[in-house]
Amino acid sequence: MMPPPSDARTFAKRFEPVLLFHPNENMLPVDPKWYLERCSMWRASPAPFDDKANWGEAPQTVFPRVPQVERGNLAALKNEAAGKVWLGALGAGGLVGNRPQGERPRPIEERFFDFAGWDTPVDPPNEITAATINRHAALNAIDYSSPLKGSQPWYYVEFMSNQDLLKFTSTRTPNGLDLFRLVANNAQLSAPSALVYHFLFPLHFEGLEGCEAAGEGANFASFGGEWASMAVLIDSSNTPIFIGLTSRNIGDPSILGDEDQRVGMQVFKWTDAVLGTGGDAHPLLFVSVGTHGLYLTPGPHNVTPFTAGISAGGGSCGAVEKLDDVISGEAVLSPGTPPGTQPPPTWVVVLKLLGLVVGWVVLGIEEAEGWSTFGSTEVDATPNAVSTDQTGTTTFGTILAPAAITVPGFTATRQIDWQVNPFTAPAPDGRKYDFVIDRTSQVWWVPRTESAGWDGRWGPRVTNDPNNRRAGMRCPDFMEMFLEGIAVTLNK
Repeated sequence: MMPPPSDARTFAKRFEPVLLFHPNENMLPVDPKWYLERCSMWRASPAPFDDKANWGEAPQTVFPRVPQVERGNLAALKNEAAGKVWLGALGAGGLVGNRPQGERPRPIEERFFDFAGWDTPVDPPNEITAATINRHAALNAIDYSSPLKGSQPWYYVEFMSNQDLLKFTSTRTPNGLDLFRLVANNAQLSAPSALVYHFLFPLHFEGLEGCEAAGEGANFASFGGEWASMAVLIDSSNTPIFIGLTSRNIGDPSILGDEDQRVGMQVFKWTDAVLGTGGDAHPLLFVSVGTHGLYLTPGPHNVTPFTAGISAGGGSCGAVEKLDDVISGEAVLSPGTPPGTQPPPTWVVVLKLLGLVVGWVVLGIEEAEGWSTFGSTEVDATPNAVSTDQTGTTTFGTILAPAAITVPGFTATRQIDWQVNPFTAPAPDGRKYDFVIDRTSQVWWVPRTESAGWDGRWGPRVTNDPNNRRAGMRCPDFMEMFLEGIAVTLNK
């Protein structure tokens, strides 16, 4: 049972973060309801889902391909579905279900949203033809200027009281961690409650560092529809204890087969956060350019994998991307505990391949000091030894902050007040917008055992992407991710 919206709203405003964006950042978080209402929705079937021949409605023998729902015709709420297609009405087709990720059989079909098209965007109905490449989502900021017209910075929050957490964790033991004992029913945490912010970015832009000038290295892991999160654990006296922050996963994103982990969450003591001045408890979050990792300090941040194993594509500047479709079987590490080891200094990297240990040479790839990138015979390139997320330092492009909150020591081209409040769009539109998660009516959230949800991707599928690096992202269950991160921290 969800807590009363008033509780969620009160805590959301009290801990509303200050987001400081790099001067070169082009994307701000948007309302996911507003976003999906302006998307088309596509079906991919059968597998492989990264083959455009398998996209679109029947007949799949002719081009151009047709989406299941045309852009602008999706309804997010059942009571707003007049003349449109309600997202929840498509449950019979596998779109909305009750089983969370990790408890579903491998799907025979998949759905994805398309907000701004593929690179380079073309108008419907010619987005997917025999001649289009569809290898990347739209990549340029200008491609989003028209689709984003009328949007405003937004977030959604999910709040669980201690009673909610006790119920939620009673059946959840991710990676063997007893979330009920370690978190929800832990007397040292004084009957905690949890508040989780959800941020949706239209575009995640990520190159392979050190390979940006070679082949497609600049766009190696870029995709449409990216999720990020900040979470706060609060004790019974309403004092914050822990803060959780997401950042990109540079490990193998698809080591669970169909399931992919694009982000992970690290947990810190609340006292590690610097707060804005002017009232309440608003932590400063420094946002990495393009990748939207959230950090408590400015400047560069080394990025380590949240999943075990070494990324085959990353280890060779992408020259072995095609191997990713057969690499599987690694175990996922708990959020907040990335592996301590780095790839070996030479390029004789050993992988687990369906339980067998094999080297690059066995796969027909010889040891070398540099790799010819993306099939090129002219450019020798190797990735940087350490991946880095870059935030601003003292000067920023945009600061998103609660009204009247200041951030001494930092300047920005513009500071925008969060204006995240329920509203109704002017007539004749009349659609309603909120910022508190209500899983009873809002079917677009990640599926849980207790509630149905959207299990598709928030950005387009792309071609030749066997390891789901460039496919739109699914929304993770950030609540469970946060609680797992706390459990890892307390279980050390």
